[in-house]
Amino acid sequence: MKKCYIYTRVSTAAQIEGYSLDAQEESLKAYAEYRELEIVGNYCDAGKSGKNIKGRPAFRQMMTDIKSQKDDIAFVLVFKLSRFGRNAADILKSLQLLEDFGIDLVSVEEAIDSSTQGGRLTLAILSAVAEMERENITVQFMAGKMQKVLEGGWTGGAVPYGYKNVNHELVLVPPEAEVIRMIYELYQQENMSASAVAYELNKSNLVRISGKGEQKPFTYEFVSRVLDNPFYCGRVYYNRRTNKKDRDGKTIKQDEDNIIMAEGKHEIIVSPEVWDSVHAKRTKIAGRYKRVDDGGHVHLLSGIVKCPICGKGLTGMISRTKNLKGDGYYKPIYYYKCRYNTRQNGKTCPFDQSLNQEIIDGLVMKILQKLQTYREFQDALQAALGHQGNLEKTEKRLQDLRKELREAELTKDRLGEKLDGLNPLGKDYDRKYEETSDKLDSIYDRIGDLEMDVISTKKKLEALKQKADSTVQIMTFMENLPLMYEEMSEEERKEMFQAFVDDIELFSEDRTDGKIIKSISFKFPMVFDGKPLAKNTKPEDMVSFRLDCTDIDIELPGKGNIIMKKQADGSQKVIVRKGTYAAIKAYILEKHDVKVPTLYIAQIKRKYGLEIGKAYNKPEKNKNHVPKCTKEKELLIMEALKFYDLMEQDVEYREDAV
Repeated sequence: MKKCYIYTRVSTAAQIEGYSLDAQEESLKAYAEYRELEIVGNYCDAGKSGKNIKGRPAFRQMMTDIKSQKDDIAFVLVFKLSRFGRNAADILKSLQLLEDFGIDLVSVEEAIDSSTQGGRLTLAILSAVAEMERENITVQFMAGKMQKVLEGGWTGGAVPYGYKNVNHELVLVPPEAEVIRMIYELYQQENMSASAVAYELNKSNLVRISGKGEQKPFTYEFVSRVLDNPFYCGRVYYNRRTNKKDRDGKTIKQDEDNIIMAEGKHEIIVSPEVWDSVHAKRTKIAGRYKRVDDGGHVHLLSGIVKCPICGKGLTGMISRTKNLKGDGYYKPIYYYKCRYNTRQNGKTCPFDQSLNQEIIDGLVMKILQKLQTYREFQDALQAALGHQGNLEKTEKRLQDLRKELREAELTKDRLGEKLDGLNPLGKDYDRKYEETSDKLDSIYDRIGDLEMDVISTKKKLEALKQKADSTVQIMTFMENLPLMYEEMSEEERKEMFQAFVDDIELFSEDRTDGKIIKSISFKFPMVFDGKPLAKNTKPEDMVSFRLDCTDIDIELPGKGNIIMKKQADGSQKVIVRKGTYAAIKAYILEKHDVKVPTLYIAQIKRKYGLEIGKAYNKPEKNKNHVPKCTKEKELLIMEALKFYDLMEQDVEYREDAV
């Protein structure tokens, strides 16, 4: 026989309507007998006076018993849904908790049973009603914003640079307004771009203060936002932007018919004529600079490698040289560079090096593959495991969480009583109801977070009692990393680096030993039952440490085109050698004492589908005999192409004609 709880609730007014406690209880008991349900809990909340119900302690106790799974019930029986909650949203919130524990709700008078298809449909309609209530509030809010726009007022949000908010009205900040005028004046000059404007502003030692009070340089993005904002010429727009995305994740442009424009009441900084002139120039040159296609290349360590001067994350960039003798481009070069050293961001950082991605990515991966052999990793892992292995500390943490959860439940109960005790006829009823409801929603969220923490801590405690060995799992991952890395896609490799590497610190200058990487900060999630924790943000859930790479002998990535080259000042620098025709011929001559002509190299590259330039000195058809590369020299050329990373290492010789 399945078990159930019955819940009755009544106020003085409800008794007049015939919903007395006795009548409700009699009806619920009769239904339980009809359905052959065993009543293992009877919860009753009676009204105190008039229409005000001083809290629902019995209801709260019932929900507590459900969460503790004290009686393993299958149903909760109520007389009417109005007895179960104050409104649709309140009912659905409680119903969701029942569903989480596999319990169905039955409203006897209304014949609603959430275990049946019809009952679920009724509750779905109830949910739609609650959603309509929320949407109605949103519509009223947006209508208020629209009216504000039509009156030329400021609708809120981020205050545009050049203004400040004074009593919900925007007034000019004279120094910032002067900068805005300077931006428009500079941009109107011939051959002046947004990047050039940013460069000129920074060169003039001007600074801007962000909304958080931070001093920042002028950037291309900032100047572009200023130039594209019609607010500065007195135009206020509503519904100009949309958050809708297409299938490719790109923002869908708003239909112009849905955009509302009005003349603002704020003081303008530039004239409409100036803004229109600038906008026309922006539109004209918008398509001039097209994004260079990088062929789906992923910048693995972009943002993780830090600038040794300003400390900002280096940005992944691409350099492609156009083939002036033919169509297309030469092989692209990918590198990391400080974005604050670029012209478009004002060159405010002096670190001007462009770091080849092939070198940096390869060096970091070499370190990661040998990480388990370094003392810092071993010490950090043992320290973290020692912290996790403290059984008493974890048990204490669980006790504290449960105590905090009980306190939160009591706060929720007090707020519920306060909400139920409000006088609908009172002067400040609406305000007090809204404030108390907001607090109640907030405490519900807090209770949810605490419940999740309790569940997580229980899992930790269980893992500790079962002597789960996280060390073995992390070490196993590190041992298998080389093989796993080869099978990973570029996106998966980037996700791995982002998950395990906090930042990479570089040396600011070339060193005599040629080393580039100064240190790497790692973060590994502790693993329980073979699965990482849901949110690895807490220090106690991570193996975190910084590896000093100064004295570590790191081998260069195993590619022949990456070498250590001595500089004029005695320092050494890791470089990527370019596989030019001259370099290929020099390699074969030096290693095998064999000369090969450029023609043979071009033939072999063409045979194996490698990119080559246009042959401008190619003889006319049938005019001269064109010599063919021999097998011996073809093998030597293939060796050189692989050395310079122009040909995959697993490509084998083919017998077909050159």
